[in-house]
Amino acid sequence: MSDCRQTLPRDLVGLPWGSIVDVVSGKGKIPIISGPARFHNGWTLPRLDKPGANTSDAQLLRVSEKWLKSNGIRCVGSNKGSSPR
Repeated sequence: MSDCRQTLPRDLVGLPWGSIVDVVSGKGKIPIISGPARFHNGWTLPRLDKPGANTSDAQLLRVSEKWLKSNGIRCVGSNKGSSPR
């Protein structure tokens, strides 16, 4: 049996709900709204919303904040006005 700590995606497990993450595959990247990684037959990153490849940083921030608000999560220490990525 392997030791899960060796494969633990430490930078994604503590990811706050509503985080804006760029998913990169090949030459493309797509921003998603995500949260902490979960383990179920391997590590997965939840996709809470997929705004679109050409979404501006300001729009991404609004989508994230809307998701958080609709799920009863309050932002603490938000960097409003700054780039989310």
